Amino acid sequence: MRSISAAMAAAIVQPVIRPAALIKIAFDSGTVAWWTGFGPISYLGDTYLPTGNLVSISGVKEQSGIKSSGVTIKLSGIKPETVALMQSEPYLGRPCWIYRALLNDQDGFDADLVALRFYGRLDDISGECGKSASFSISVRSRLSDWERERTLRYTDADQQKLYPGDQGMEFIPQLSQRKIIWPRAAFLPDPRD
Repeated sequence: MRSISAAMAAAIVQPVIRPAALIKIAFDSGTVAWWTGFGPISYLGDTYLPTGNLVSISGVKEQSGIKSSGVTIKLSGIKPETVALMQSEPYLGRPCWIYRALLNDQDGFDADLVALRFYGRLDDISGECGKSASFSISVRSRLSDWERERTLRYTDADQQKLYPGDQGMEFIPQLSQRKIIWPRAAFLPDPRD
């Protein structure tokens, strides 16, 4: 169940609401964040750059049961530095947050009027760079990995990937072929004698 602040609950029932969207993607070299308003804002320690009205987000489908869902974000008029970042960094599986915000009466940003709308991981980025760059970003929910096969094994190689220098799995291959005699068996006479 999603929760919203008391201020947001009161703002939703007003006769006029002013919606805005906040989008944040965490890359290895840093976070990229946009919002649909004018002028940069700060929310939860991140600076969101303005895109004006140049963003569209497909509908978020909430489904019962265990079903994967996704969202498509369309951006245009992006700065060249952001385009270079999106083209040079690996993006598959990077976390993405989409927030729904309501602007206050003066069309200003209020941190109390923000709610998380969707959280997922990047699936695909496609776009074109012309006079103005436009991109389409596909974000999938965490449930899309539900049926993916996990390939972690109890081997020294996999243990070294997770914990370099750990020697806990070093002798596993030898144990499968070794005959182990418990000390108690050596001290007791064989009942068949």
